[in-house]
Amino acid sequence: MGLLGFGQWDGDPNERFTDADSRRWMARFDVDSDWPTAASRLITPKPAAPAQTAQPLSMVAGMACNQGGWWLVPGMAGSRREFKQGEMLPALSAESGDSPVFWQRDPDQTPPEPARQANSNEPAPRAGRWEMELDRCVDCTVQLNERLPLHEGQNVRWLWTVSGMRARSGEPCPYPGLWVCDYKPGTEQKFHYEALMPQVNGEKVVWRWLGMVQA
Repeated sequence: MGLLGFGQWDGDPNERFTDADSRRWMARFDVDSDWPTAASRLITPKPAAPAQTAQPLSMVAGMACNQGGWWLVPGMAGSRREFKQGEMLPALSAESGDSPVFWQRDPDQTPPEPARQANSNEPAPRAGRWEMELDRCVDCTVQLNERLPLHEGQNVRWLWTVSGMRARSGEPCPYPGLWVCDYKPGTEQKFHYEALMPQVNGEKVVWRWLGMVQA
């Protein structure tokens, strides 16, 4: 019939099940096979390998940082800072003696919250409105990393404030509703439109609008 040389022939002229197919099929019944399940074949499953906890990366001060990110010196408050790859890990001035300083890469790589205070000539850690610490009625608006200004030629401390409508003591209320002085506890008050904004304990303050008051 001219069928010699077609491999294993079982009477079907269409050769579909070869030796390779047979090996693949039988492999499904090997001991390490996942089919059928180990339970149905009465084979005890292999115990799962214990999870290995990765140890934090640690380096000695004076070495070049080999992985960028946030690093800290364990046990030293305020030592957490960001280093770029290749940047030198410094020795801290607070450390004394000949003991080496070990920097450890923080497992938590979440950046810290930007500061809410800064001095004149320092880059602003936040964009927006800043008030002078000694006189909150003095304010400025800057962009992120823009240097905070001097006040009357003096270096002063600035405090970042949340955005919103504001009015100072002695000014007419620009919008009716509930107002508060953020840095004076318990000062929430309702004011009518064009009512004069009051002082707090004889001090001129800045009021921030919170919203309309439901009747």
